[in-house]
Amino acid sequence: MFEIIGLLFATAAFLGLSGVLGCVYATIAWFILRKRRRRRKTFLTLLAGLLPPAFAAYIAVCSIIFAFTIPGQGDRLFGDTYEPLPNGYVLKALGKMPDFAGVYPKSDSGFEPQLLGYVRSIQVEGSRVYGEYSNRFSESAWTDGASHGYFVFDTRDRSIRNFDTMAELAASAGHQLHLVKATDFRSQDTSYRRFLRLRNLLLFGPPAAATLAYFLFLAKTRRSREAIESLP
Repeated sequence: MFEIIGLLFATAAFLGLSGVLGCVYATIAWFILRKRRRRRKTFLTLLAGLLPPAFAAYIAVCSIIFAFTIPGQGDRLFGDTYEPLPNGYVLKALGKMPDFAGVYPKSDSGFEPQLLGYVRSIQVEGSRVYGEYSNRFSESAWTDGASHGYFVFDTRDRSIRNFDTMAELAASAGHQLHLVKATDFRSQDTSYRRFLRLRNLLLFGPPAAATLAYFLFLAKTRRSREAIESLP
């Protein structure tokens, strides 16, 4: 429920911003066309003002399509975390429960591998995921009574080692680690980064190209008018 309310609020803010940007577009267009005939100028200025709301609708529709067709994009649309990890695993967390992130296989929503708790922060190196626990699943999960606070998970063979301190975790890695909060972590998976660039190009490329083309058209219209008026 809260996710839907947040999404509606974000959508309203996005549309409001597009309206403000439409006013800016219209003002620029009016300035460019200030010497044109009033009827023509009014039409082109109005059209300029409608461009940002049209772009907002385009981005919203594309985002919804991505959310229903591409794994993980629906999570991101609702402010959740979805970041691919090596060898078919993914880091997931609900936006309203950032301390309850988890490492899951992409094909299964169950708790596999069997980490001892939820994840607060992680660092990925090759096939290994180094991390810090935030909350235990249950008291029974602690088999030796130690207060394990850290782990290293090898996504290649699914092996898990738990550690009591950050120093022990760093010693297992052989160097100092810099864990990143789970909700701030960004996957460096090559194919995923390529997909994000393509997604952003599809979302923002056409609006940017249309904006440039329209204002070039307005500038050309102004120059042609000035050329006509300069004729003897």
